[in-house]
Amino acid sequence: MPECIILAQVQLSQVFGVKKGFNFHEWNNRIHRMSLDFLVCLKDSTIVAAVELDDKTHERVSRKQAYPDVGLLTRDNCYGW
Repeated sequence: MPECIILAQVQLSQVFGVKKGFNFHEWNNRIHRMSLDFLVCLKDSTIVAAVELDDKTHERVSRKQAYPDVGLLTRDNCYGW
């Protein structure tokens, strides 16, 4: 993919924002602590793909508690990609 740029460890708050009508601080705190392993973009910054590697660190109880499910981010409460 020579036409793409691959970024590592991108905070979700750099990709998603909180829609009006939702508690900004609550949702921003959730997404600000989370990151994507890789973000694939075109040279104009259009996002092509987000990659989250499923390694053993995701199995730790402490990590599961610290990082809520990314599935909580929906078109209803967030905007972005």
